[in-house]
Amino acid sequence: MIAGPRRDGAWAEGGALAAMRLLERSFLLIVIGALVVCFWRLSPGWLNSQTLPFIVAQNAPLEVLAVGMTFSMVSANIDLSPGSMLSLAAMLSGLVVESTGSFWLGIVAALALTVAVGALSGALVGWLRVSAIVVTLATYIWAAGLATAVNGANAIPVSDPVLRYLNDGVGGWTWTILVVVLTVAGGQLLLKRARLGYYSRAIGRNAEFARRSGVPVQRYVVYVFVFMALCIWVATVLSLAQLGAAQSSAGSGLELNAIVAVVIGGTRLTGGEGSVVRSGLGALVLAILGNGLSSLGLSDAYYALWEGAALIAVLVLSVVLQRSLAALEARAQANSKRAGAPAVALMAA
Repeated sequence: MIAGPRRDGAWAEGGALAAMRLLERSFLLIVIGALVVCFWRLSPGWLNSQTLPFIVAQNAPLEVLAVGMTFSMVSANIDLSPGSMLSLAAMLSGLVVESTGSFWLGIVAALALTVAVGALSGALVGWLRVSAIVVTLATYIWAAGLATAVNGANAIPVSDPVLRYLNDGVGGWTWTILVVVLTVAGGQLLLKRARLGYYSRAIGRNAEFARRSGVPVQRYVVYVFVFMALCIWVATVLSLAQLGAAQSSAGSGLELNAIVAVVIGGTRLTGGEGSVVRSGLGALVLAILGNGLSSLGLSDAYYALWEGAALIAVLVLSVVLQRSLAALEARAQANSKRAGAPAVALMAA
């Protein structure tokens, strides 16, 4: 008599859970679509065939930094230094190019700097167990100061066929965009399929438990910081191609935007879970929002006001969706256990 209603209730519950999962997974795509429609209606000339490739290429350094930041936050070792390190690496590269005339020596010097600083930060956090926030905040401060001091904060022109090639493309779709896509795809593969991603998630969930389970926590914390350093280096090269010069303010504010992008993408500040693809979509949300607001000709004050309000709204909706999904999953699990209990009792009898 009650088997039918129970079955119907289970089907309804399963359908609601599936719908909520689909909504949560496609949330950022819905936000991107809503932003595009909104800015298109407010400024009809904003949307054309060049809009999306221009936005992605313009924000390529942010997209790449968001990949590295995902690993940092998944492992619960948030990094506050990428923006200032990008600026410093760019200025060092500019100085080397200016003094030697070799672009390749310049970018190799930038690579050596970022990897060395990343490895040192990782060693301080992993081996000495100094707080990642403290270490990277200190790096943010000294790197920003040194980048400003280099060359008197004056820009250094940097030109090379490689940089011009990155800005070439077809129909506005430049090679810079391909670099971004490959970086995001490679980062997602590392996070989901490689040992670096698996151990990063384990460290973020519980570093002590991971250590007792045989995970070389100290070494992989260093690897996470070195991976962030590699992303900073790639973003530096893209910044040089974008600006055509090394500038001491090239990375200003990028670390905060990268953190926001990763959080919008659903990665927890406490670590343990995350998605590089969703972090990339989060960065795209920021890019479209910034470009669209700029097209409206707002003053700096109103630009900041609307950008902040929009980001808060997106974050609130994302959190509500995640909590609603978690509640539905918990309820479905409880009902499944409750439904299985009579059958187990009957079998025992």
